[in-house]
Amino acid sequence: MLFFSILALTAFRAIFSPILIVLHAIGYLSDLGFTCIFFFLALSDGLDGFLARKFRVVSSFGAWLDHVSDKIFMAVFFTYWLILNPNRLLIVLVMATLIRELIALALRAAPLPSLGNQEHFSVALLGKAKTATQAFSLLLWCLSLLFQENALVNAAYWVLGASLFLSWISLFQYIFGLRRRFYLLYITSRDASVASQ
Repeated sequence: MLFFSILALTAFRAIFSPILIVLHAIGYLSDLGFTCIFFFLALSDGLDGFLARKFRVVSSFGAWLDHVSDKIFMAVFFTYWLILNPNRLLIVLVMATLIRELIALALRAAPLPSLGNQEHFSVALLGKAKTATQAFSLLLWCLSLLFQENALVNAAYWVLGASLFLSWISLFQYIFGLRRRFYLLYITSRDASVASQ
């Protein structure tokens, strides 16, 4: 029961994010409500992982769902930020962020060979820092909507830039960590093609 509750918390972040944005966009949700709900959705990202580890209900499916929910959550809010504040700098920052997230999602979905007990969906410390800075940049942006402060928008850009730097470093770190799996996939594919001839 606890396992499914934690999975529901993870899935809720992905499902409710677009709903939250639609409610705000059509005026059914104030800036204050939007910011508060965003804050709780962002907190749920750390909470579900903490609960899964604390109660020892960690699973590959849960890790996969958490990863996908994070990507949906971030992509939806970054896209909304871009819609409300279209400018060249933000376009570059958001597009580079989303491209990186799509590459990471594709790599984690790749049918790479397993290496013993190594978890394919494990997240490095740098990746966690990247996610935290992305969420913080979005929180600053939400607060800028609430308080109408340009200083908060500028701070959000700086934090988003820092998260972009961390995100690409963590992606290269992840790819470097997968090099042996890519090699095993290549060997397996080559051996299969030789055997079929």
